[in-house]
Formats: sequence, C-alpha cells, structure tokens
Amino acid sequence: MQKFIQSSIHYSVLWQESADLLNIKESKKHIDATLGMGGHVEYFFTLNPNLYVFGFDQDENARKIASERLDTLIKKKQLQIIPENFRKIEEICEKNKFTPTSILFDIGVSSLQFDDGDRGFSFRFKAPLDMRMNQSDTLTAKEIINNWTQEEIQNIFYIYGEEKHSYLITKKIVERREIQPFETTTELADFIVSIKPFSKKTLHPAALVFQALRIAVNKELEVLETAIHQAVKILEKGGRLAIITFHSLEDRIVKNVLDQYISKEKINKYKHNSTTEVAPINPKLCLKKISKKPIIPSKKEQEENPRSRSAKMRVVEKI
Repeated sequence: MQKFIQSSIHYSVLWQESADLLNIKESKKHIDATLGMGGHVEYFFTLNPNLYVFGFDQDENARKIASERLDTLIKKKQLQIIPENFRKIEEICEKNKFTPTSILFDIGVSSLQFDDGDRGFSFRFKAPLDMRMNQSDTLTAKEIINNWTQEEIQNIFYIYGEEKHSYLITKKIVERREIQPFETTTELADFIVSIKPFSKKTLHPAALVFQALRIAVNKELEVLETAIHQAVKILEKGGRLAIITFHSLEDRIVKNVLDQYISKEKINKYKHNSTTEVAPINPKLCLKKISKKPIIPSKKEQEENPRSRSAKMRVVEKI
C-alpha cells in the first residue's frame, strides 16, 4: 500500500474518517462530487488501487491541478474528471451507466479559491467583487451589491450569513452605492468595518457578509439540496454517502434532506453491510445513519489544519 502525504498546498479534511466510513477499501465505483485538487481521491486510491472514480468540479483551476496530480489514474482510465457542478450528478451518471458504491461531498469554498487573491472570495486580498466558483457564470458579488434592492440584499445577509446587523449594513451599503459603486473586496470589507462593532475575539465584521454573498452568487444551498436527493437516488444499495460541511446553514440542509430518507434501523458504522437486511416499510426510507452524531476532525487534524475546525461529516448507507 502506498503512503499518503497531505499536499503542502491543500489539506483534505477528514480524509481518513471519510475513507473508513465510506468503506473505500471495498468500494468499486466512487463519486467525488467536489474533486477540488484531488486530495481525497489520491488517498482513496492508496487504499483501493482498483477503484473507479467520477470526479466533479466546476472550477477550472482546481481541475487543472487535479489533472496533473492524478495524471496516472486518468491515463489508466480509473478517473474521469467531469467539468460540471454536482447538480448534474444524476444526469451524468445515468448517461454513463455509472452506479456508485460510495459518494463524497466536501461542501464550500476551497483553500485554493480562498487563497487566490484574484477570485474575490476573501477580504484579505484586494480583488474585484467576483466570488464565482464557475467563471462562465454571469452573476457576481459586484452585481448583487450595486444593483439588487435593499430588501434582497438584506435577506441574503440575514438568511445566508445569519448576520445580526443585516439591516444596518444593507442600509448603509445602499446609501453609499448611490454616491460611488463598490468595486473591490477590500473596499466593501473596510466599509463594513466602519459601521459594525469589531473585536479581535470575534469574526471579522465582513466575514458573514462575504459568506452570504458567496452562497448567493453560486446558489450553493439550492444546488446542495438538489444534489443530495440525486445522490440518494443513484447510490447503489449497500453503498454509502458522506457529506462534509463547514457552517450551520449547510449542515442543517444536509440533515433535513437526509432525515427524509432515514430509517430507524441501527447499523455498525464500520461494517459495510448490516447483519440483518430489513427493507423499510416506507420505500422512501432507504437510508441508515452510520453514526448518531456528525463526525468532526481530530484535535491533531485541527492543529495541522485550522480551517478544518468547523467541519462536520454526516454519513449514511443505502438499504
């Protein structure tokens, strides 16, 4: 078995736990719905060299890095990189007659996107107010901030950012844009700092606003809900689905959607098949929880990768 070493440019969150709970060693066909730079997939192949993988990612930069990193697997035709958002997971799999035995979602913006100063995801860098994960999409954060109504913007900040000061921030933004439109990330962040209380012990004043804008630009929550339903549908019986989230809004959606399918039958979380296969009375109840509570990163992982601290992973098996 090859030894896996985390990349210096990207740390794959819950990489060991996801492999264990997805039972990657026994999986035959795997979907990485958020391929990114390919860290999870690279590790999974060290455990199961015979795995076949469909890797979805809408970000051209991430696909390029993953293609170079996983070139050998692509040449062996064990990995197919699909340049699409995971909302097309059902369509692509049906077209290719690909029935997965394991599926992984690692939701949210990647370190690559956060650390790319030109993409506009972070207020740490001066950049255009963009925030598009897929550069072919047309809606940008600049369009929302400068052209949407005060009510629409406030709703985004309040719902997607859970920002308590959404009314005040939005009111001031609308007043300011009448004089001069917002152009850059630092311009917007500095403006929010000027009107919102700030303590070094709390999040940066602009953090929740930037989160909300990113979610709105990429329609992240609507797409996530749709994709989970599709994943449940295409997953092979006995297969497993794992979803990693990084904030409460995402986790709430994941929990609520999965709960629609979850049976009350208990299962041994490290065993691929339960000792008794009992079909649910309601055909829609086709999932079992693998663990009672979400899986979180170990203390060691959190120390090595501080960005993993908010991560939660929910895992289910199809029955």
